[in-house]
Amino acid sequence: MKAIDRDIFRQGEWQLCERSGWPDNQSCLNVLAWCWTGNDERFLIVINFSPEAAQARVHLKWDELRGRMWRLNDVMSECCYDRSGTDMRDTGLYVALKSWDYSFFKVNAL
Repeated sequence: MKAIDRDIFRQGEWQLCERSGWPDNQSCLNVLAWCWTGNDERFLIVINFSPEAAQARVHLKWDELRGRMWRLNDVMSECCYDRSGTDMRDTGLYVALKSWDYSFFKVNAL
């Protein structure tokens, strides 16, 4: 619970994130995603709200992502991923989640 004991979750800017899929894979409709920004911090939560695996592109509306690399640290596990900010902003962050799975990312510039 320490992960959510931050001012950003009470006073930061919250946004629901759009998500998209592919013509032959609409499992993105089972993905929920939202983010917070504030005080130079960024967090993203992505959840597969279904009993089946799901894939999606999560669209982040953070223009400052472009032109840099970013590290997504999953605060609930040891996992981290380095991603292109331009890709995350322009085409969306690709996610693949098992049934009922989630990711809780702290997003930091590299």
